Amino acid sequence: MTLTDGTSSWNFSSDTGLDGTVKFTLKAQPGNYIAEVTYVSHTEYDWDGGVTTKNCQLDENGNITQ
Repeated sequence: MTLTDGTSSWNFSSDTGLDGTVKFTLKAQPGNYIAEVTYVSHTEYDWDGGVTTKNCQLDENGNITQ
């Protein structure tokens, strides 16, 4: 995943938990960010190559609010 805020960019990678979710942590200033999932892999599935992009907002407590 790549997270950008217009001036900075951060790249993350991780494995999912048993429930299929993954959590990334970034200590950053409140503001608007764009999260883009650029690659997903799994031993039993093939990735379709589609990129998923989502706008999100980080509040003063570090929580995504949108």
